Amino acid sequence: MRTPRALFLRIAVAGFLVAIGAAGVLWLSRAKPKLIAQFLSATRNAAPQFTAAPPFSRPLTRPYGMAPIAWNAYLRACKQAKIHPRRVGQTIGDHPRSVGYHKRDGVLRSEGQNVDYTTAIDLGTWDLTPVQINAFVDALADQGFAAFYRHQGKWKGGEHIHAVYAFLPMKPQLQIQVKEFLREKRRAGKSPKWRAKLKSQETKLKHWMMW
Repeated sequence: MRTPRALFLRIAVAGFLVAIGAAGVLWLSRAKPKLIAQFLSATRNAAPQFTAAPPFSRPLTRPYGMAPIAWNAYLRACKQAKIHPRRVGQTIGDHPRSVGYHKRDGVLRSEGQNVDYTTAIDLGTWDLTPVQINAFVDALADQGFAAFYRHQGKWKGGEHIHAVYAFLPMKPQLQIQVKEFLREKRRAGKSPKWRAKLKSQETKLKHWMMW
C-alpha cells in the first residue's frame, strides 16, 4: 500500500515532467517557428542516401553487339586510363540521333558461336572530369579506337564518348570517321602507333575503301 508521502512524490514528479514538456512546446512555438519549418522541410525533401557498390562488385561481361576483340581492347583502355569500365551504352542500336551509325556491321565467329557486332560504341562520361575524359580518349586511341568526345551542339545534355574499333570491317560512314580521326591525329603530330598496322590490312580488307 502506497504511503501518502510516496503518492505525493509521484504526483510531484509527474507534474514537473508535464511542466517541462509544456514549456518546451511553448518555447518552440513562440521562439523558433522558422527553425521548426526548416526542420520539417528538410525532413520532407531529403533525398534517400545510397551506398555505392564497390568497383567490380559484379562480374563484367561483354555487352551484346560488341566484338570480343573490341571488348578486350576496351578493357585495356579502361585499365590504362584508370576508368571504371561499366559505362558502355549503345552498341548495336537505332537511336534517332545515331542516324544509322550503330546498325550492325557484321557477324564474327567466336568460340563456336556467331557474334553480331558493330564497331561503334557509346560510352558514358557522367562521372568523369575533363582531365579523365581526355585521358580516356587517349587510352582508347592507344588501343585501336577512333574516339571522339561528343559534348557540343546536338549532344548537349547527352555527352558521351563515341568510339569506333578500327580493326574490323565496318559500314562506310564509320570508315569515314576512322579516316577523319587519323587525319586529325596526323595533323596534330599524334598519329597512333596502330595506323601502320591498319594500313597493312588494306589488301586484306579492300572493301573498307579507306585509303
